[in-house]
Amino acid sequence: MADISHPSGGEHRHRPPLRDTPAHEHLIAEAEAKRLLHALAPYGILSREALEHECHAHSWHDGGFSAALKTAISSGMIDELPGGFYRDARLRERDAPLRA
Repeated sequence: MADISHPSGGEHRHRPPLRDTPAHEHLIAEAEAKRLLHALAPYGILSREALEHECHAHSWHDGGFSAALKTAISSGMIDELPGGFYRDARLRERDAPLRA
């Protein structure tokens, strides 16, 4: 069997597949959180149902929308508002002078 070397001169090591690992699930949730933010951006504030509709969440894997929303909220991309509404967090700074 031929020895496969890395172009830098070191041995080439195969990485285990990332799929179905916690790291993979985190990357998926992060990408889908950005998709939520993109869907929310033109409106600024949407209800959960409207946000699901705008990002076509019905076609996502089971639990994907909820995981992405949780990630988006915990990372500060999206603010959870009372009554089941969500806001693009970038509007927080824009609206701050109005509340002062």
